[in-house]
Amino acid sequence: MRLVEGGAERLPPAAVRGATVVPDRVLARLTDQAAREAVTRHEGAPPARAGLRPPQSSVSVRGGAACIAVSVDLTCPVDTAGVCAALAAAIAERVHDLTGLPVADTTVSVRRLVLKESLRQRRVR
Repeated sequence: MRLVEGGAERLPPAAVRGATVVPDRVLARLTDQAAREAVTRHEGAPPARAGLRPPQSSVSVRGGAACIAVSVDLTCPVDTAGVCAALAAAIAERVHDLTGLPVADTTVSVRRLVLKESLRQRRVR
C-alpha cells in the first residue's frame, strides 16, 4: 500500500505499516556478533586468536526494549570492572545500531580470566 503524492511514491505512516519484530534468537546472534567485535577491539585480536572462547549471550525483549546478558573471557591482568563497563556500552550501542531496538539493560560477566601469552611464558621458566 503506497501512496502517490505529486508523482512520487511515499510510504504510509508507521502505525499503518505495522511493526518489525526481531525474534529473541536472532537478537542473541546479533548480540554475539556485537560482543565479538567489542572483545576484538579490546584484545586487539579476535577471541580465538587471543586464546579466548567466543562470547555467549542471552537476550529478552520486555516492553519494547532489549535486556542483554553476555559472558566473556578476558586476558589478565585487566581492570575487570572498567572493561566490562566499556564492553557493555559498546555492545548496547552496536545492538541498537543493528536492530533499532532500544537496549534497557546490558550485563557483562567475566566467565574466565586467561593469562596473556607473554606472562604465561615468563611463569613457565
